[in-house]
Amino acid sequence: MMDYPFDIGENKLNETDKIRSIIEYQEKTIEALFAISDAIISYPKSKSLIINILEIIKPLLNAKTVVFWSLNPDKLKKCWEYVECGKVTCPAYGNDDLRCWSIPGTLCRADNASAGSFEEKMPVCFECPVLLDTVLSFEALCGEEHEFVEKELTVGTAICRDLFLQKPPVAVYHTFYNDSGFRCYRQAEWLPGNDIKKPRLIEAEDCVTIPAFSGSSTKIGLGLLTKSQLTGLICMMLDRIHYLSAEEVSLLTNIARIASVAIENSHLYSIMEKKNRRILNICRDSHHRIKNNLQILSGLFLLQLQQCHEPSTKELLMDNLMRVRSIAYVHQLLSKEDSFTVNLSELCEKIVESCLQLSNIENKFLNFSITGSSVYIDSRKATNIAIILNELVTNSIKHGFRERLFGRINVKIIEMQDNMVSLEFSDNGIGFPPDFDIERDANLGLRIVSDIVREDLNGCLKIESERGARIKIIFKP
Repeated sequence: MMDYPFDIGENKLNETDKIRSIIEYQEKTIEALFAISDAIISYPKSKSLIINILEIIKPLLNAKTVVFWSLNPDKLKKCWEYVECGKVTCPAYGNDDLRCWSIPGTLCRADNASAGSFEEKMPVCFECPVLLDTVLSFEALCGEEHEFVEKELTVGTAICRDLFLQKPPVAVYHTFYNDSGFRCYRQAEWLPGNDIKKPRLIEAEDCVTIPAFSGSSTKIGLGLLTKSQLTGLICMMLDRIHYLSAEEVSLLTNIARIASVAIENSHLYSIMEKKNRRILNICRDSHHRIKNNLQILSGLFLLQLQQCHEPSTKELLMDNLMRVRSIAYVHQLLSKEDSFTVNLSELCEKIVESCLQLSNIENKFLNFSITGSSVYIDSRKATNIAIILNELVTNSIKHGFRERLFGRINVKIIEMQDNMVSLEFSDNGIGFPPDFDIERDANLGLRIVSDIVREDLNGCLKIESERGARIKIIFKP
């Protein structure tokens, strides 16, 4: 035990006060861990999560300020260029991830090639300038603001390096003040339990001078490390001397571990969000190009229709034109959405409206309605439904309304139990003949519908003739 340069006094607690202090500390510990767990669930974005964690940590030791410095990804260097490495077989060589320390099996040293994690590689990595020169930038603060927090640190800064190599990565500095000035000491041992004796201190350089703290103060550094990553560091600043107990160190260490994993996961979440946006943009562009190509194909069919005078050939061209347009509508919807799914109601409306416009060559008075639940289906099923609706509407116009001037088509979408969807198509035409069998009596359009429902949608098809035709398709979206 060393002699203290300044007398800060002895605190004595009776047994009742000790028990009360233990209970209060345990309550505070449980509340802090619960709050951090809740923050991890509630704040997937990195910045919000970090600020919330700092707000939880600050009252644990009544800190005046809590600061977070994070590893700056924009200032990472390519390790193979930085150290002029020619080991092209090294996993880090040319890797998109510039955090070479997190890549297992790197060939920095022969005895390090088998290391599988950053935790195992740490002794070697903390001798490497690539990691030591990595910049830690101020990212968030909770409490009183100070000018020093705006400066950048590096992992190789003596105090930072010592902090990360500590086990656990916790460093505590006490700055004492009296008339002769300031002197700084690092706490070299933790107080056992609620023992209020003075711990062993080692004289050290002050990690940072805070002009706002004119008296004695304590600064606590927490290194944020996981088995695969170095995330940053948290610094707590107290405007008084506070010796850390073993229980407090254990709590802060656990919080730092949870925070490290949570922050790393939030960074991964951000990376996945960016990749997802990039994939969505590529998909939207692909759907847009497919839609344009199908529209060109539709234009060619229209040109052929204008030059064709053979009724059977003209009918065939019209059927194919409508099928192509139905598929094009699917890609048009997908090119506008921020997902890989299509609103079934919107798709049905587009397909039925388009089919009525193209096929109603006799200018009959036809209308339609789309009702029911809002259901989303993937692009493959959307294409199948588009083709099915096209065939059903065409069948109604050609056969159901053949001898009628007026007609109505209804489409009803119903969400069923077991995550199933019912698509009911009906018209008020002449209906199907008695004893109609789709396998035996159906035309090409209805056979296409039957095959798609059975083979592509893995659904079931039911046909009725009640005041017109009624076709019910049940499938899993």
